[in-house]
Amino acid sequence: MTFKQLINSILGSILGSIFGIEVSIKNPREAIKFAKIYFKLNPITAIEVGVFEGENAKSILKNLNIDRIFLIDPYKKYDDYKKEGNCINIVKAKQKAFKRLKRFSNKIIWILDYSSNASKEIKRKVDFVYIDGNHKYKYVKDDLENYWKLIKNGGIMSGHDIQCLDVSKAVIEFCNKNKLELNIGDRRDWWIKKTST
Repeated sequence: MTFKQLINSILGSILGSIFGIEVSIKNPREAIKFAKIYFKLNPITAIEVGVFEGENAKSILKNLNIDRIFLIDPYKKYDDYKKEGNCINIVKAKQKAFKRLKRFSNKIIWILDYSSNASKEIKRKVDFVYIDGNHKYKYVKDDLENYWKLIKNGGIMSGHDIQCLDVSKAVIEFCNKNKLELNIGDRRDWWIKKTST
């Protein structure tokens, strides 16, 4: 770890614990860091559920050797959708994501639909899944079950916001049910490896 990374990590931890603020650090989230080491330079197929403004998708594309990535987001408000007090502009988020990811367009397959529908559209096995969609328990549980089936043996399922009660409940139950080892980072990321039993 460089001195700059150490300072960023300490600053992020302090602001997170005192003020509940997540500092946006240029380094990728822990699950992506782990995937970068784990997959090395091998080309992989990935999925991100919940793209929003495309910041994390860009990080995945910059840090991993992505052959194809399925980006899934309906970009629609609905009854169970909440993000920071529901004060978000979905149209602007979509525009930012498409602009931010434009240079990677040859690697991206957009699926502008709810994750439960999108999982049925993907007809190939993938190496890496990152879940950051709706954080309510029933949606997280569905995403875990639907996307786990799409991951190759030796692949990784990961996600964000493990500190949210519904997310942690769904992820821990899923790991216990399937006898999987759960890894948790200090910036709210989690990941599990899919290995044959």
